[in-house]
Amino acid sequence: MFNKTKVRQIVELLQKNLSDREISNVLEVSRNSVARIRQISDSYNGEWEDFLMMTDDELYCFSYPDKFKPKCSYDPVDYAYVHKELSKVGVTEILLWEEYCEKCK
Repeated sequence: MFNKTKVRQIVELLQKNLSDREISNVLEVSRNSVARIRQISDSYNGEWEDFLMMTDDELYCFSYPDKFKPKCSYDPVDYAYVHKELSKVGVTEILLWEEYCEKCK
């Protein structure tokens, strides 16, 4: 199984000048994955140390930007509803905020 820590391990082994085939055998990942990360790391203009200072999430996002899509944990706000409710007597922003929080649970 390919995960975020594998990207870091591949980068570390690439830094030691191992071949794609050796890395794929050691880590049990495909040679295409190793080649992709090699190509990305070669195109990276920073130093190896800068590349390795990234977190696992940042490395994975950098290597696979199309697969790493963080999810939004918030519901969209219905501003028309908020304005309509705020025009009512006794409705406050705090009450609407608490209602929104309950809805998001």
